[in-house]
Amino acid sequence: MAASRIARIVSATVNRIGSPAHRPVKPIPQSPLQAGGIGGVCALCLTPAAICLLIILSGCSRQPEANSEIVAQVGDRSLTRADLSKWEAALPQGEVTPQARSSLVQKWVEEEVLYQAALEKGLQNDPWVKERMDQLSRSLLTARYLDLEPARPKPPSLATVQSYFQTHGSEFVWPGLNFEVEFWRSGDRGALERLGSDLQRGRTPGTWSNPGSQPENSTVTLDERSTSPEIWRVVSGMRTGQVSALVSAQNSFWIFRILDRREAGQSQMLEDVSDDISARLIEENQRRQRDELVRSLTDRYRRSGKLRWLKELPITTPHDSAAATPGEE
Repeated sequence: MAASRIARIVSATVNRIGSPAHRPVKPIPQSPLQAGGIGGVCALCLTPAAICLLIILSGCSRQPEANSEIVAQVGDRSLTRADLSKWEAALPQGEVTPQARSSLVQKWVEEEVLYQAALEKGLQNDPWVKERMDQLSRSLLTARYLDLEPARPKPPSLATVQSYFQTHGSEFVWPGLNFEVEFWRSGDRGALERLGSDLQRGRTPGTWSNPGSQPENSTVTLDERSTSPEIWRVVSGMRTGQVSALVSAQNSFWIFRILDRREAGQSQMLEDVSDDISARLIEENQRRQRDELVRSLTDRYRRSGKLRWLKELPITTPHDSAAATPGEE
């Protein structure tokens, strides 16, 4: 949790202080139905999760752990299998693929050669870098202090979540068309054709004599922003309860069944937003705790004489400065 919080602080600070070569990045896909699929290179974009990844790998040592195989090395810095294991442990189950691992190593090499080239030019002493490192250091230290100092708020009770939903229910609507979808995915066209035939007839899919040929089966929520265009074209025209024909996309065969179609502006149910409400309530509690902590620290520093605060400052405008200068209008 602390790493995630630090990642958000790093991301916010980088966005606030700017970058000479800043450019927007793509979001990380969340399911195999979304753009890019699982384990694509886009999983290494500079989102908070990717920043977590870079934080983990920034610990790659000049002296690798004993008996840990070196995967890549640039100068005196090494990336080991132990480093890769730390990264893989931070990923959701199912997203560790050979392609993702290869992309990670390539990304590490690219970042490391650029970093060492910057050190060779002495850019660690560049005023632009030093100013931003100071700001980043302040943000990280503050974030870590807040992680350690206040007691963590307890998750809100179900009754509290229900009460909040009843009071603020009008705020919770679907922002765009989206679906709850059950899908089956396989590289075996014949197997999915037989399954699709059963589904179209309302039959429950049978058991598979060979477990290795059993299609992947899962339920996901899809919207246009996060779903690959070729799949969105299929599901966006379907209604609740409808089963699709066989679909070929992303080097696999698919069948989709729409469990629920939610139109833009349609009210959300409590089960759709309970996690969001819990997160909102926890954030509000954390904000109150922070305010109380700041008030306590302010009082303590004032009593000790460490804080001097001139709250009522005279406002000087450009007009006032001009009027105060003799001989000028």
